[in-house]
Amino acid sequence: EIMPNEPRHLMNMAGTLYMHGDNDEAAKACRLALELDPMYAKALMILNAVEPIKEADDDRIPLLHRHVAATDTLNDEERTLTHFDLYRTYDKLKQYDEAWEWLPEGNK
Repeated sequence: EIMPNEPRHLMNMAGTLYMHGDNDEAAKACRLALELDPMYAKALMILNAVEPIKEADDDRIPLLHRHVAATDTLNDEERTLTHFDLYRTYDKLKQYDEAWEWLPEGNK
């Protein structure tokens, strides 16, 4: 049985669901993990993969910015992936100038 209050276990489940094509259930597991730990970068990354941000007022955009600012919380890989996530998000929103600001940081 999955421990419902442990974000890591929820993310293991989300990753498995995602790989098997069950994006709806993967997104639910990611959202639960983020409720428990809003700074859990992997949960946000997988959620954005299975359910891309489509609107400029999506509550995940400020969360992505919080992740980038949390230099003491994220490791280098998580920080890099978060920068790329911001790039992809703004690119999809056709906010190209904003998108390009994040690409160099992701490539560091």
